[in-house]
Amino acid sequence: METTFARWLRARGEMHYAYAIRKRLGKTSVALLAGISRKARPITRLNYTALRHISNDTGIPIQTLIDDAARAARNPVQPRKYTKKGADDGKTAPVG
Repeated sequence: METTFARWLRARGEMHYAYAIRKRLGKTSVALLAGISRKARPITRLNYTALRHISNDTGIPIQTLIDDAARAARNPVQPRKYTKKGADDGKTAPVG
């Protein structure tokens, strides 16, 4: 699921980790708010400083950031698939 914050980042052409480095925020907090996760897990807490900075920078209300992050954590991104080189002649290898 794409969160409001992820759409804002995409519109600016910026990746979540680059935004975290530029703003001196935790990469994990920014990734959770952007909905980047490979497995479903409940969000038990979020960094309030990161929430406040992102809300001030984007204009997205804090409650919207939290609701989107919780919804995205319940519906994670599908695992990556890759093509294995070598003896398998380019067959798709399972991930995990």
